[in-house]
Amino acid sequence: MQPTTAVRRTPIIEPRVAIKGPLALSRALVLDKICIQCHTSQCAPNSTFCGADCIQTSKHNSPKLMELPPVHYMFRQISDLFAAGWVSSNTRPLPKRIFLITSTEENDRTYKIYKEGVEIKRNLMVQGIEPGNPRRLWYGTIRECGIGDPGRGSLCSSITCPMCNHIRCVFDPSGRYGRLLSRKFHHHPGIRVSSASSKSHLYSRSLIRSRWNALLLDSVVVGNPYHVPEEEFESSIPPSGFDSIIRSDSTAEQEFIVYHDDAVRPLYLVLYQDPASSST
Repeated sequence: MQPTTAVRRTPIIEPRVAIKGPLALSRALVLDKICIQCHTSQCAPNSTFCGADCIQTSKHNSPKLMELPPVHYMFRQISDLFAAGWVSSNTRPLPKRIFLITSTEENDRTYKIYKEGVEIKRNLMVQGIEPGNPRRLWYGTIRECGIGDPGRGSLCSSITCPMCNHIRCVFDPSGRYGRLLSRKFHHHPGIRVSSASSKSHLYSRSLIRSRWNALLLDSVVVGNPYHVPEEEFESSIPPSGFDSIIRSDSTAEQEFIVYHDDAVRPLYLVLYQDPASSST
């Protein structure tokens, strides 16, 4: 029998898919635009998803939270928006965790119908305003369950948790937590939002022990806002021809109150350190 000779096989190297851009593209830069659903493809412009399939998949079990990696470009965009809106003299805190909020198809549908209805009534496009005049505005409320904290990535089942109910688009400004906030802040029943994260921070509170505060970034159809001075803001309602009210005395801390559930859809949950705290 002839002795056998071991044959060394050259490993097959699969050709790499060329990535457009600099040859020395870092892994961090790749993750900067990764789709947060499939984690394999680059997301589309101004989106956190790569396409329609991943958007549809993300709707499963909605509403829910999907955490953004700190290196993701959308994390930086929301952080920058949070920073730009912090106009208080207090030390500006840094966002620690940011979650995308997926909406149900039904909530998307009713929001779209409301926005289109406002546009039909107000014809805002002729004024160079986006149809319905949607704004990205901050909303602070009571966080009963600690959603967003480590190990608390899911919405709670409590019917009295203002934060989780807001994420579900179940608004009850005249109910239990509406009355609680009204007693504390004396504002007229309605959904109160602001362009200033530092202003909405005043309405944010956790009922459980947490090292972080939480704010929601909402898409809000303000339509044609009715301007009122500060002393009338908390007791006014929009007259005929208007869709919301706005404080006319402040441009740095614009505040709105809207009165229709379908005018508001939550987009992101932002957790940040309390500016009054020195702990990390």
